[in-house]
Amino acid sequence: MTEPWQYAWSSCRAYASGAADPLLAENSYYLEWGVDDGSRQRRWREFLMQEDPKEQPIRRADWVVGDETFQKRLQGYQGRAVQRRRGRPPKPGGQAADISS
Repeated sequence: MTEPWQYAWSSCRAYASGAADPLLAENSYYLEWGVDDGSRQRRWREFLMQEDPKEQPIRRADWVVGDETFQKRLQGYQGRAVQRRRGRPPKPGGQAADISS
């Protein structure tokens, strides 16, 4: 699947293409996106397909997006690192390899 509205379990289908979804209630924010169904659906699709720079850390597979304070607070709750480590794992004993030779 290449488009978000192709996922059967997503509300995106209803908002982007007008597919009936009995589980959705009227969304006043969505109704503000246009004067008719067609214009709202077009704007919703455009919104979903645009680039968002906030998604870059997620695409790089970082676990948490947020400032350092937020990440440290979350780490305290989880009891583990919230950012993945870059590069090779450290050698046993914490010694870095000597590459000066």
